[in-house]
Parts: sequence; C-alpha cells; structure tokens
Amino acid sequence: HIQANSNLIGIRIINNIFCNSLIKMIGKPIVTTSVNLHNEPPLTNLNKIENQFGSFYIFYSKKNLISNGSTIIDFSVKPEKVVRLGEGTYK
Repeated sequence: HIQANSNLIGIRIINNIFCNSLIKMIGKPIVTTSVNLHNEPPLTNLNKIENQFGSFYIFYSKKNLISNGSTIIDFSVKPEKVVRLGEGTYK
C-alpha cells in the first residue's frame, strides 16, 4: 500500500538539474516511493539505504543526505493546508 491507506497522492516538484534533464530526455514523469518507512526516522546515509532496500541505481554524489524533508501541501481542502514546511518555498 503505497498510499498508507489514504486516497491522496503526493507529487514532488523538484529543482535538480540531473533529474529534470532525465525527465526531459525520457519524456515521462518518474514514479517512485520514498525510501523512508512509515513511522520510521528518515534514512540519510546512502550505504544504509542500500543495505535496507537492496541494490538499485543511485544517482547522487553525496553519501549523507541531510534535509528538512519536502514541503507538503494538502490541496484536497480549501484553502490549501501546509502539512509540513520543509525544503523549498511556498507562498
């Protein structure tokens, strides 16, 4: 259950040259899940992520990913509601 028993989906709008170039090259969005397990602290070390989830392609140059997480906005309600203020700006 990718949606954790929710009828909502999340759409990430990224500001990353590599990812945006890849999306433009293949002409399709990239569909993925988060590497964070529900109700668990975020994984921020690429070696730990690979150990937890197995072998897959990693397109990142850092070994440690420190982030405030994504800003999450719920547009299913009016007015929209900021669920979490993280990386990125929202006006």
